[in-house]
Amino acid sequence: MTVSSIDPQARRTLRIVAIFWLTFFLIIFGVGFSLSRKAQATQALVGPHLAQPKWSESEEHVAYLSQPAEGGAWELWRVQHLNHTAQLLCKLDPGEWTLLGWMNGDKQLLLQPKDQSTPRVLTVDANNGHQQEIRFEANDGRLINVREGQMLFQRNGPAQERGGSVTVLKWAPGEKGYTPVVTIPYESEKLQVEGAWPSPDNHWLAMVIRMGETEERTLWLYDLQKDALRWTGIRVPCLAIRGAWAPDSEGLVAAAETNHGCDLYAFWQINRDSYTPLSSGQEHHAYQPFWPRSQEYFLLLEGNDVLQFDPKSLQATPLEAKGWERHGSRDLAVSPRGSLAVYVARQEGDDQLFQVDFQGHSTAALLAESSKITVRKELWYVLGDSFHTFLQTFGLSR
Repeated sequence: MTVSSIDPQARRTLRIVAIFWLTFFLIIFGVGFSLSRKAQATQALVGPHLAQPKWSESEEHVAYLSQPAEGGAWELWRVQHLNHTAQLLCKLDPGEWTLLGWMNGDKQLLLQPKDQSTPRVLTVDANNGHQQEIRFEANDGRLINVREGQMLFQRNGPAQERGGSVTVLKWAPGEKGYTPVVTIPYESEKLQVEGAWPSPDNHWLAMVIRMGETEERTLWLYDLQKDALRWTGIRVPCLAIRGAWAPDSEGLVAAAETNHGCDLYAFWQINRDSYTPLSSGQEHHAYQPFWPRSQEYFLLLEGNDVLQFDPKSLQATPLEAKGWERHGSRDLAVSPRGSLAVYVARQEGDDQLFQVDFQGHSTAALLAESSKITVRKELWYVLGDSFHTFLQTFGLSR
């Protein structure tokens, strides 16, 4: 049978069917292509950059900084770790910021701009986000530590014919001026107080003092009640000394970071002139000691590694949890009791806060999942992404 012999009515029917199917496939292709473009645009979205999580003393909230992916001003947020409810507190002035932590019974947060051309700090109400900037005179000294809102400064005394002095001062928001804590005179080697850690009961002040322009650093103890300064006997060439007090103020652990390792010094009874020297071996470490509340053991933090040090066995054990190692993990913060931690890592290409339960050996996202992750579960996205894969298979799309 030839085409010309087909009945005209049948020919029209075939033409209509062909047009119908062609139109149908064109519509399907157009819809698929549109969904593919929409799915790829969704996939290209980038969430905000997260940084510097800090636990409140009550462990009910975590504060953190957030910056839009395209850049711009940082924002201060807080999230409840139990119900994952996040709240925007305020938008900060342009520039880089350091979130110093919670203070005043978790009622305020303290921040410091990294640009200290004009020395200043910022307090933020943890409930309504109200900001108050506090400026200091340029000669007021250098900030060396912040603990629960109390700030410690170092100020160099006037130069003298033979030597000079360095003074540690303290100040807290609401106070009219500085309160001198201790003045340390020197003769030949110019002293610099690089760090100072008040004990929880405010009886003691541990100070790291750098000797002149050398890399030698010493550890001193100042008894605030007796107005007595005491050298611990530790004087080592090192890059830094970091420390932490025991919750009962009876013990102190210091970590001296050297070029080839990290030496630990544990004072189990601070009133005694003795300590236990420990070594981390010949590998370089920059440990930050951390003594959890109401615990006999202390932790050693470095990056996202957490070691629990047993004072009885003198052994350090890594703390682990399922899902602990994640791509791009950073900014680890351990809770005051030491049983929880939070850090920033990547999830589906975006930053996320992850909470670690060391006792339950588990890890879970602290913030609600991003809209991009939610959209990827919807039918239109699945179809669009599948169509994009189909186009790629036949070289019709990149």
